[in-house]
Amino acid sequence: MRAQPLSLRPGDRELLESWTRSSSIRAGLAQRARMVLLAADGASNTEIAERVGVSRPTVIGWRDRYASSGVRGLEDERRSGRPRTVENDKLIWPHCAGLIWPHPWGRLGVGGSLLSSCAAEPVAAAAGLDDVGVKGEPVHHGSS
Repeated sequence: MRAQPLSLRPGDRELLESWTRSSSIRAGLAQRARMVLLAADGASNTEIAERVGVSRPTVIGWRDRYASSGVRGLEDERRSGRPRTVENDKLIWPHCAGLIWPHPWGRLGVGGSLLSSCAAEPVAAAAGLDDVGVKGEPVHHGSS
């Protein structure tokens, strides 16, 4: 049985469409907005799942969340478990302190290993480095 088109609340279509075009919104939220818009346009749950790249139960779940809570229902819910009491950089940085060294190939090393550029960036940021030079020399910007 095909699901009925989802009824959008007044003003939600414009908001959801802006979320799908935004480059600054979280990808998951944009994906959920796209699912809701497709459901409102009458696409089947199977078609939405295929077009968006999620499972059919995921589509059904987000349709239901929108139907019961509107756009607020598309936000992430609080996760179970103990809430964080320390920020990520405070958890990672003390373990790396003193271990970061510039490597001649233009990357940061930690311990005895090279870091890929995606791993080096957060470590460099935690160390207060804005960039790593071509020969691996730290580059500080601003006043030092």
